Amino acid sequence: MPLRSVHIVLTYRCTYECSHCFLHCGPNQPGSMSMMEMEGLIDQAASIDGVERVYFEGGEPMLYYPLVERGVRQVGELGLSSGIVTCGYYATTVPDGEMWLRPLKELGLSSLDVSIDGLHGTGDAMTHGRNLVDAANILGLDVNVISVCDPREDECKDASLPRPGEEASPAMLRGRAAHELVEGLEVHHLGQFTECPHEELERPTRIHVDPYGNVHICQGILAGNVWDSSLPQLVKGYDPHAHPVLGPLIEGGPEALAKAQGIDTDPQYASECHACYEIRKGLLRETRMRRFIGPNQVYGEEPEPPPNSYV
Repeated sequence: MPLRSVHIVLTYRCTYECSHCFLHCGPNQPGSMSMMEMEGLIDQAASIDGVERVYFEGGEPMLYYPLVERGVRQVGELGLSSGIVTCGYYATTVPDGEMWLRPLKELGLSSLDVSIDGLHGTGDAMTHGRNLVDAANILGLDVNVISVCDPREDECKDASLPRPGEEASPAMLRGRAAHELVEGLEVHHLGQFTECPHEELERPTRIHVDPYGNVHICQGILAGNVWDSSLPQLVKGYDPHAHPVLGPLIEGGPEALAKAQGIDTDPQYASECHACYEIRKGLLRETRMRRFIGPNQVYGEEPEPPPNSYV
């Protein structure tokens, strides 16, 4: 696994409950990583040859600002660069955004990804996001705008996003999007979905690690758990072809996954992501698969509280 970046999902909790969220995040999702868990994970990430960057994500990571601050400091001390993915809910004005970002910039934060689109909301949510972008630019941070649109809209364009750099991309039909943004879309037979066009499943350069310790190759597809085995061990032992979900996806996409698992599902899907997600969701309650897919909230199921232990 030629890993270059580790994305720490500090929490599944978020100020919003967006219809396109990969992870079913929202205000009522439980918990976050503990300080000890986060620090240990960062140390492990830094020990892997080739890793250059650590991102802090969620949910909304800035709900746990002290953790983000401590994490950015640690990442910088270890010689890596850091980034944050955020909606900017706290940037009620540009100066407020500066107030939140300046200490992180001084600790070494190098980049910021800000979610701004109509699916987050066109009122305060969009204003706050743009305030944060302006604050980041003032501070000299490398800032990127993430904009997603409803694939059911004509040409999937949001007239409320006129600024350069805010061109929206169609939502991928995973997570909550597979539940809320599919109705009305053109569907196709499962046999048309014979590859995964969006993720580097065989040789991933990034992974996400959530508050449960799960290592996600793609959201909801797990390569192991860092509370059971260290991240360097998981990376070294990564064998996607032996994985009951990744192996078939690499060989023949969602169609091959369904055949390999003997799943009899509705063969009509709107995209590769939609087909893959629905097939995996059908496997969620099978005990034999719980090492390979999860956790519950990624699939819209009742979540269990994350563990509070670090190994």
